[in-house]
Amino acid sequence: MNRHELRASARNGTPPIYKITGKPLSAETTEQKRKRLGLTEAAGIFADAAVASNRDGFYFTARSSVLRALSLCPDNAFLLNILGMVVWNIGDYELAETSLRRSIELNPADYQAHANLGTVLNSMARYGEGKDAFRSALALQAGDLHTRWERSMGLLASGDWRAGFEEYECRIPFRGEEVYPRMPFPVWTGENLDGKTLFIKAEQGTGDRILFSRYVAWVHEKWPTARIKFLCSPAFTKGPPLEPLFWIFSEFVEFVPSDIPWPKADYGISLLSLPRIHGTRPDNVPPDPGLIRARVVDQVGRVDLPAPITEAIKVGMAWTGSFEMGRNAERSVPLRLLLELAENPEAMLYSLQVGDSARQFDGLGAVSMIVDLEPEIAPRGFVGTASVMMNLDLVITCCTSIAHLAGALGVPCWVLLNHDPYWVWLRGRDDSPWYPSVRLFRQPKPNDWRSVVDEVKLALAGHARAVLGNR
Repeated sequence: MNRHELRASARNGTPPIYKITGKPLSAETTEQKRKRLGLTEAAGIFADAAVASNRDGFYFTARSSVLRALSLCPDNAFLLNILGMVVWNIGDYELAETSLRRSIELNPADYQAHANLGTVLNSMARYGEGKDAFRSALALQAGDLHTRWERSMGLLASGDWRAGFEEYECRIPFRGEEVYPRMPFPVWTGENLDGKTLFIKAEQGTGDRILFSRYVAWVHEKWPTARIKFLCSPAFTKGPPLEPLFWIFSEFVEFVPSDIPWPKADYGISLLSLPRIHGTRPDNVPPDPGLIRARVVDQVGRVDLPAPITEAIKVGMAWTGSFEMGRNAERSVPLRLLLELAENPEAMLYSLQVGDSARQFDGLGAVSMIVDLEPEIAPRGFVGTASVMMNLDLVITCCTSIAHLAGALGVPCWVLLNHDPYWVWLRGRDDSPWYPSVRLFRQPKPNDWRSVVDEVKLALAGHARAVLGNR
């Protein structure tokens, strides 16, 4: 059982996990499947409970459930595989590695255990060992798309973007036609576009679409006579549409609505396939063209932020992303910790959150410690957020679209990262090849936001003094 299935099995209405692991055997009874997996009936029930809790984000409950199953069926390869991925979600990478290696010892033919081990090793930044684990998994199950997806994540996070972007193409068949419907024209692979029409389909979250929009400008710069049709807000994406933020792109792009038939084009491509065509590496990232900043620069004067009570810099904050994102809890910074930044009299905090997350500081009784900007932001979507940001001295955020928007605007931005962050932030550096204005703060170990916030508090003191001293 791989981590994708652990998260998706019950959500998609498929049977409990101990009934679907291994090769499909339609003639098998439930009892036969339990016997094949070496499970008692009770152990199977607790295995199902573990997967359901894991899927819903109750990782400690999931751990208790699978440990109870293991008490009934000690040293069971299948249960150890589940345990490995449950505690991986908790951030206990050492136990995850130990559990998965033992699972492989007991059942070396289980390709999913090898693939899961590769995922854990990636999280520990042991990318060479991760490659070996994925190689073993693919030797047992050639071409498995989930294994290839996890391998691509490791390659990209390690900075091997040549191989990483090649392997990243597996995301298209992996996620299927519901997310990546087959285009009715040839996929663009870098052919000359002079006089041709290219359809570009955006994908994934808002942050990715902001980050990789630079490649739309790159296509225009390289082939100025090409006609570009851009679907930047696919129907499945969440949040406000991006067309208002990207409107200046209309000088060379035709925006395509999501609810019309396919447009006419000579070629088509998904947005995140463009870095592969460009040949992007960490040392040759094309700069953001500044179009998003140019779009909102005339909006700045429309923003009227409440002034700090004392002489202080204005600091925007975002501590969580979309609750629907699978790893949102892992990337979110506890607000109770971030509110400690308000102890600095030279910093005034402004919330950049909208929706349910904007109410979280109410629950902490912190309405006097942070200014709620949702009324200013929400009516104008991302244009509103961007124009507010350009009236701030600094943005402090977790890994969410706010980080990418601040980076594209050139606003000073500090991004607080969990121990195993999204691959675009790479590892072992405090700067970003994508955004010169971004500084990165990283967890030294899983779940350690305390150390990150302490480092940010110290840095904020020096930054505030420097900014105020130059006024």
